[in-house]
Amino acid sequence: MQTDSKHNSKVIPPSDLALAGVAPETALHDLTHHLDHGWIYSSPTAFGMAMVKDSTWSDQDLQDPEIYALPEEGDCWYFSRTAGNVAEVISRLPFPLERCAWHRHRGDQIKTVHYDFAKLCHRFGARPHPSSQSRELGFHTL
Repeated sequence: MQTDSKHNSKVIPPSDLALAGVAPETALHDLTHHLDHGWIYSSPTAFGMAMVKDSTWSDQDLQDPEIYALPEEGDCWYFSRTAGNVAEVISRLPFPLERCAWHRHRGDQIKTVHYDFAKLCHRFGARPHPSSQSRELGFHTL
């Protein structure tokens, strides 16, 4: 764990925040599944795990990590976990899609929230990474 010398306090890495409260075997499964069928980004200041999905799917299908689209068939990045600098995560996506989605907890229910990708980039001041030209998935890190 890093220490913030200015405040002399411990800084929790974004990956630890994103996986907080998740059982180790579940976290390992999620990471492995995203490496095989999705995308993971990790840096000292940001963490994101996403899969390509179809934005017309039900909330249940969007939230199910076992259901995903091929890069050439999906229109949405569904983020199962993010923490830290969201603009950095969005900027490092391997390729743009029309939409992005996250789930939000509303009381006892989990609701999927959709965003237009271009508007989200504008809102956060995110710019696509120069390597984001091909529709290849995998693990990206600084």
